[in-house]
Amino acid sequence: LVSSSIGIAIYDNIKHTEADLLKAADAAMYQAKRKGRSQFAYFSPELEAQAMKRMEIARNLNEAINLDELSIFYQPQISGLDGSLVGFEALMRWKKDGEWISPALFIPIAEETGLIPKLGEWILQHACRQLKDWQDSQILDSNIKIAVNVSNRQLQSNNFLEVLASALSSSGLAPGCLELELTESTVMDDPKGTINTFNQIHKLGIEIAVDDFGTGYSSLNYLRQLPLDRLKIDQSFVKDINLDRNDEAIVKAIIALSHNLGLKVVAEGVETEVQSAFLRKHKCDILQGYLYGRPIPAVEVANFVEQLNAAK
Repeated sequence: LVSSSIGIAIYDNIKHTEADLLKAADAAMYQAKRKGRSQFAYFSPELEAQAMKRMEIARNLNEAINLDELSIFYQPQISGLDGSLVGFEALMRWKKDGEWISPALFIPIAEETGLIPKLGEWILQHACRQLKDWQDSQILDSNIKIAVNVSNRQLQSNNFLEVLASALSSSGLAPGCLELELTESTVMDDPKGTINTFNQIHKLGIEIAVDDFGTGYSSLNYLRQLPLDRLKIDQSFVKDINLDRNDEAIVKAIIALSHNLGLKVVAEGVETEVQSAFLRKHKCDILQGYLYGRPIPAVEVANFVEQLNAAK
C-alpha cells in the first residue's frame, strides 16, 4: 500500500524564492506526516517556528548521541507467578541544560529526521553492555532479560541485523537475554516482510515482543505466522480493570490467545493491587508498572534488586 504526505506552500510575495517555497512546503509536509497517512497540510508562520524548533532539537540530539550524553532508565518486569525479577525495559532519557526532554517529543523528531537508526544503535549497544556488566558483577542473574524498543525505520534499515549482532558481540551478552519490542502497528505495516525479518532475528537467538497489543489491527492469520515470544497488553486496557468489564474481557482474551499461541504475555501499566490480583488470577506471566517500580537510572538498579530480594 502506497501513501503520500503533502506539504503545501503558497506564493505570497514574501516567500518569493524557489528555495524559500521548498523549505516552507517541506515544513508543511512534516506537519502532514504527524497527522498520519495520506494527509496534507498548508504552511503557516507558526508552522515555520515549530519547524525551526524541531530542527534545533534534532541538531542537539545528534550532538548528544555523538558525545554520549544520553542516558537509559530501567523499568522492572516482575513474574506474575512468584514476584521475582525477570527483566527490565530500557527507556531512553535525555537531559539538556538541566532539563529532561520528553521522549514523546524527541523520539518522533528522531524518526522524522532520520536519526532513529543512530539513536536505536546507541541504546542497543549501551543496554546490552549494561546488562552484561550487572550479570558479571552478580547484581543480576544470568537469565535476566533486557527489552529494547525498536521502530519501523530501524527494522527496515539495511544493516539492522548487523547492528544487533554487533551489540551482542561487543557486550558479550547472551542473545536470549535481549528482547526487541515492536508496536503492533509496526508489525502490521508490512506483515510479510516482517515475518522474514523476524525469522532472521530469531536465528540470532534474540526474542521478540509485540508492544501495545490490542490497540492496532492485527491479522490473526499473520499473528500465528510471526515468530514471536511475547505479547504486551496495552496499559489502556489494564488501567480500567475492576472499572470496565469490556476491558477485563479483552485482557482475559489476550492472555488466553497468547498462551494458546505458545507466547508469554506481559501487562504494562500495572499501578494497583487490584489490577495485579486480576492479572495474576488469570495467569498473566509478567507484570510491569509503577506498582512494581518506576523507570530508574542504572546506578539505582543494584539497590532496587537488594530491596526486592529482602521483601521476599
